[in-house]
Amino acid sequence: MISESEVLTLIRAQVRQGAYREATNYADTLPPEVKNSPLVALERSRTFLRQGHPINAEATLTAANLAMATHGERLILTIEAAALRIYRDVAIREAIKVAEAAFAEVENAPMDAADRAEAERIYVRIILIAATYYEIGPEEGNKGRDRLPALAQQLERAGRIDEALAARFTYAERLETLSARLEALAKLADEAVKADRP
Repeated sequence: MISESEVLTLIRAQVRQGAYREATNYADTLPPEVKNSPLVALERSRTFLRQGHPINAEATLTAANLAMATHGERLILTIEAAALRIYRDVAIREAIKVAEAAFAEVENAPMDAADRAEAERIYVRIILIAATYYEIGPEEGNKGRDRLPALAQQLERAGRIDEALAARFTYAERLETLSARLEALAKLADEAVKADRP
């Protein structure tokens, strides 16, 4: 049987090529214990969302086997599900509350630092959406944005290149001046090419 690592590598490679439908179709052929494992479910959910299918994305996260999840994976899945509620229901304040409660629940739990960084990256995405819709002040949004470079470094050190690039992209697109955005995006493009993620 194919390992979870091999499945994730294949799905992520297809997604990087823009082959979203192929990635989800492939994942649908997997046995339930692989398809619903926490990390595969997360990748499937994100792939559905990239295709504009938030209902499928949410259903995929709901089907994830949390009994198999580490504290960090459970945190990531919870916060990703909260972010999905924003896209589906514009439930911004609820998403913030869910995310904050999820972090509080695992405050003293053993957790991989990269999992915590990934969860924080998703939380910052929620915070930035909240600032865009004036649910929180712009200062709080900027404070969240300014955490992204450090989170990107943590993710990169852990080998989570796609997540690190996503953090850097979010940071770059949220900078206040056009010249700063263009400079950060040019730097990001160079980093993506170096990482073989054109």
